[in-house]
Amino acid sequence: MVTIRGKSGLFQFHLNSAARFASACIAIENEEKYLEWPQPKWEEARSNALAAVLLSAASLESSINEFYQQAVDKDGKALKSLSENQINLLAELWPEIKQLSPLRKHQIALVAMGHAPMKKGQEPYRSADGLMRLRNALLHFKPEWDDELKEHQSLEKRLSQLFSVSALADRAKGQMVWFPHKCLGAGCAEWAVESAIHFSHQFVSILGIRERLKRLNT
Repeated sequence: MVTIRGKSGLFQFHLNSAARFASACIAIENEEKYLEWPQPKWEEARSNALAAVLLSAASLESSINEFYQQAVDKDGKALKSLSENQINLLAELWPEIKQLSPLRKHQIALVAMGHAPMKKGQEPYRSADGLMRLRNALLHFKPEWDDELKEHQSLEKRLSQLFSVSALADRAKGQMVWFPHKCLGAGCAEWAVESAIHFSHQFVSILGIRERLKRLNT
């Protein structure tokens, strides 16, 4: 009897889910951006933006973990463009680097396969790095006084030029801090998804992993 084995991946599901939350956030902002704050779906819009950020970041982490696991499993079908020696090298590296950050794992894979790492100050690395920083700030949130902002202000300085603030929060009277309130809107949600897609697209394009490239284009 022939036994067929398979493994399921989550990176595409994370990415598709992030895109759905981003679309929902965009729809709410377009519908309610002319209303006075707080709009009827203000909290729902923020929740959708939060989900889009977290799931976009999760897609990058699950994607690179699945990539290395395919090497460990000697999955030549998934890694057609790589030689047997390259696949073996990735498999050997995995136990040593599995605790590193997702972007660091991507960079190590590129260098190990004989390519230059992505330039950190340029796209798509710049936005992917911003996405992971925002994700970490949200997951490990530490409150700061609004008149003594430090880490939150540093995050704003790094990311505020990459996407627009929430059109709903922008109508709030009085002072509303950029992080975590004004930043969580349609602009941020859409940017998060696009950042994950562009970074992943660049990675698989460099390595020529065509099957994964097709999945990113769906």
